[in-house]
Amino acid sequence: GRPQWAHRLHESGGGAAARDLVDSSPTPPVAADETRVGQVLINLLLNAAQAIEPGSPETNKVTVTTRTDDEGNAQIDVSDTGPGMSASGMARIFEPFFTTKPVGVGTGLGLAICRGLVTSLGGELSVDSKVGFGSTFHLRLPTASSTTTSPRSETRTRYHARARVLLIDDDELVLHAMARALDGHAVVCKSDPRAALELLEGDQAFDVIFVDMLMPG
Repeated sequence: GRPQWAHRLHESGGGAAARDLVDSSPTPPVAADETRVGQVLINLLLNAAQAIEPGSPETNKVTVTTRTDDEGNAQIDVSDTGPGMSASGMARIFEPFFTTKPVGVGTGLGLAICRGLVTSLGGELSVDSKVGFGSTFHLRLPTASSTTTSPRSETRTRYHARARVLLIDDDELVLHAMARALDGHAVVCKSDPRAALELLEGDQAFDVIFVDMLMPG
């Protein structure tokens, strides 16, 4: 069947700009935290959706492909039919705070964080792109048998406590995707930063607040 994370783009509104397609081929088992892998995939899907201009859903598409690469690693490719990137853009795309998006749309931290998460799992995150022909991000994870246990994986802790979480972001697509990723927690979403401030001034208590760093007003 269709992987759970593959539904995220369509259910969070990405289908309004493009078709989302999944091509699933067998992959080997990997030793990885499901939450971390899911976080990376959600970020890649959001980036792909945001790269495509609305208006031609019959030709625009976001494709997720799973397969086993030539070296036996599990590979997931996320492709879009957006404007693509220049060679100079590709060279910097994983740098913190670098972004090809318009001012006010994202902070340029998402892909840098994604690469850090993938590296911590012993994998690789790379990109192929060409101006006018879209982009493809390649996520590669080593097989469980080839993964060695690192100190970070030994000390990793999974938290199951239910938290009250406030999400503040003027991008509705991001809000919906993050709310779904935090399913099981008490999540409050605010797309207007002023409304969020009024809520907090009303002495509302939250365990965690996720806030976009750049928003109108």
